[in-house]
Amino acid sequence: MSSIPNLRAHIDGLSSTIEALELTLRNLFKERSEVQRELNSFIDPIALLPPELRVDIFLL
Repeated sequence: MSSIPNLRAHIDGLSSTIEALELTLRNLFKERSEVQRELNSFIDPIALLPPELRVDIFLL
């Protein structure tokens, strides 16, 4: 059976690993979003226009 200090240390280690993985996951989500935005700009160049200009064009 494990001791209380060992279990606490194990929990601390797991928490640190989880935090590192969460940071990695956030960075991957951000990178995916940036790549998706770049892909969208090739597919739909109008998406690069500022929203205000797109509204004005639509209203005309």
